[in-house]
Amino acid sequence: MFCEECGKKIPDGSKFCDGCGAPVKAPQEPFRENYQTPYSNPYGAPVPGGILPEEKKGKGTGVLIAVLSVVAVALVGVLIFVGIRVFGGKKDPDNGNGIGKVIEETKSGEESTAAETAAETAAETKESKEAGMSIAPSVSVKIPTTQASSTETTAAVQDYILPDSNSAYLTEADLVGLTREQLRLARNEIYARHGRKFKDAALDEYFRSKSWYMPTIEPDNFNENVFNDYEIANRKLIADYEKKMGY
Repeated sequence: MFCEECGKKIPDGSKFCDGCGAPVKAPQEPFRENYQTPYSNPYGAPVPGGILPEEKKGKGTGVLIAVLSVVAVALVGVLIFVGIRVFGGKKDPDNGNGIGKVIEETKSGEESTAAETAAETAAETKESKEAGMSIAPSVSVKIPTTQASSTETTAAVQDYILPDSNSAYLTEADLVGLTREQLRLARNEIYARHGRKFKDAALDEYFRSKSWYMPTIEPDNFNENVFNDYEIANRKLIADYEKKMGY
């Protein structure tokens, strides 16, 4: 049994509550544990006054209803969005109200714009090619080519008097400080790069000492057409400089 004043559980047959000291009235009917009367609280102890306040009873239910309403609205919004993304442009998702039609028209407009852009790009490319073809006959551009053997690419730079004589235009500044013999070797170095043999014993001995030199062409059979623009210009530069220096 429970004390009507403080709600504490006390032994059956007690005359006074051992918690608050209030006199205990005998129950009208046998008390059954865990039995909840209309006037008892959820924990089994009677509520003073016998009736729960109305605002406490409905507060939890109102919050639950509000939460469920928000979730339902959000779910409906998600379903509408997914339906528009999946079925948009193929059929009207709102049964003829125009949304699907607008989506389809927008998609068609984007495809049309992309096609127009591609056509314009193709036309510009064609015009550029035609312009290049019209200019080509009147402009002659000769691109120097460097012909170097695989052995030359692995040779040390110091094996050459002028390492760049076949790949760059030299100036007199590159020749200043070279002796008469070095200028002669540098000029013939251009020939040696292409495998020309030498009748002069000193030249032949010098170039055969270089790892990159591959003597394969007899002097009488050598064709100077193998020279690129760099080599032609640098050979003339060296010869003119030798003449200028009185060699």
